[in-house]
Amino acid sequence: MKLKIEQTKQAIDDHIDNYPDLKKQRELLESIPGVGSTTSAMLLSAFSNIEDFASAKKMAAFCGLTPKQRQSGSSIEGRAKLSKIGNGRLRKSLFFPAIVAMQHNPIIVRLKKRLLKAGKCKMLIVGAAMRKLVHIIYGVLKSKTPFNENLGSAAA
Repeated sequence: MKLKIEQTKQAIDDHIDNYPDLKKQRELLESIPGVGSTTSAMLLSAFSNIEDFASAKKMAAFCGLTPKQRQSGSSIEGRAKLSKIGNGRLRKSLFFPAIVAMQHNPIIVRLKKRLLKAGKCKMLIVGAAMRKLVHIIYGVLKSKTPFNENLGSAAA
């Protein structure tokens, strides 16, 4: 079983290496702190053409990372949750990269500190980090330039 997994990973890497555009996109994705080779392969399979998404918000919605308000009239308000309408497999594959990014990606570290200071719960912060990571991914792929923490810091 372990051998099959390694062979599959190698086949994915070989496929990406055989296509210059995919190889360049993988390099761009892996320039983002928190995104490694496994995540970049998953993202490339999901976002084969970044032009399919008009904005980073639409890409986040595709991943099911948009907030959903819970309220009934004006009297009862619940906490906002992720809508989870979207690609569940993709959402799951962004969870651990977001955890890593909350420690190593300067933009997401600042986001985490700001939300902690505001008293937000840990899972809300992870969801926000996942969404922010998708926005960064969109920006990197759309601009075709490697991650630069100074470009996205104003929005964090």
